[in-house]
Amino acid sequence: MAKTLTLKGLESERPGDKRREIPDAHTRGLYHIIQPGGARSWAFRFSLNGRTGKLTIGPYPAITIAEARAEAKAATAKVAKGIDPAAEKTEKREAIKAAKVKAEDASDTFDAYAERYLAHVAITCRTRTANERARIFKRELKGWQGRKLAKIERDDVKDIIDGIMARGKSITANRTFALISNFFSYALAQRNSPITASPCAGLKRPMKVEPTRARILKDQELKAIYLAAGTAGKPYGSIIKVLALTGARLTEVAAMTWRELDLEARSWTLPASRAKNKVEHTIPLSDAVMAIIEALPRDYLFVFANRLGRVFQQWVKSKRALDAASGVSGWVVHDLRRTFVSGLARLQVDVLVTERLVNHVGESFSGVKGVYNRERFEPEQRAAMALWAAHVEHLVSGVEDALNGADPKSVDGVPIEIGLRSHG
Repeated sequence: MAKTLTLKGLESERPGDKRREIPDAHTRGLYHIIQPGGARSWAFRFSLNGRTGKLTIGPYPAITIAEARAEAKAATAKVAKGIDPAAEKTEKREAIKAAKVKAEDASDTFDAYAERYLAHVAITCRTRTANERARIFKRELKGWQGRKLAKIERDDVKDIIDGIMARGKSITANRTFALISNFFSYALAQRNSPITASPCAGLKRPMKVEPTRARILKDQELKAIYLAAGTAGKPYGSIIKVLALTGARLTEVAAMTWRELDLEARSWTLPASRAKNKVEHTIPLSDAVMAIIEALPRDYLFVFANRLGRVFQQWVKSKRALDAASGVSGWVVHDLRRTFVSGLARLQVDVLVTERLVNHVGESFSGVKGVYNRERFEPEQRAAMALWAAHVEHLVSGVEDALNGADPKSVDGVPIEIGLRSHG
């Protein structure tokens, strides 16, 4: 006769030579099972559609008497609805197993590792670098989507690179190869990586040395671009003008904030966190730059904010329109910086002054000597900015001789060449 199972009663039961099933009078269908070896568990026996079935609930004492009864009552309710609780449990277990296998399979794909790699790059690299790598993945490596990472071999890498080279894009091929190599090095370093070697091993870059850009805009090209920027609208046209007049980097100017400006002192201090070399940099502003900035609304944090108050982003579309309006093609915005540096050299500005203006920190500006030089060179930097602004103004106004007969070595009596100033 079945008895109501209790903890004391179960502890008094001992294993026998055969498997034993002890019914629980409290909950119909619930059994306490004792194996000859001493292992114990719970099971629920039921009848459905004329057939008997058994649902394994789990081990004892991990599952208590109360928990086993609750499971049995839930199973009884399912049987009453025509549901086989044992089959349902099996289906759920198989579904979980299949999902796990699917997840494991997906985790070994190119897509999964590409997502992890790009997330890593977004944290460790500059925004521009991260965006460029994401573009290469999307544009050049889309054919690898859905593939197992371990199935991508050397020939696959060669096919990608050869295809890019066939389009005449040697620099793109070089950078894509470098990215693929870096990506697989990252994947190889991950725990439980599905690969044991990089498919780039033994392959060489398409080009040993990339040709460096060395374009310096001619005076007439600079004039055409500057004039076209005047009709390009704000903020893009204003950004281009400031880039042309200061030689600053695009990302630095685009994200300039009103807090970084000292309008009274007529200067812009770029914080170390935004400078490429992580060195704070103060740039004197010419009258021409001040006029551009003062004409802008001060409604948002960013000086050159878009209509939503965010950093301007429509670079490609705006650049194409500027090229069409100026008639100058084949140039990049960074060429304005090269033109600025070259232009100051033409105007006989000392290279040390130019290096300070573009924040190239060398030995002359490191340590205590650097602090001393930065302070001493401030008048020369401001004068050089004024000289360059005058040069651009003369170009735009159509004056043949941009210097208009002025002494290129001084502005308002301030010598530009360090050698002309007393160092005593």
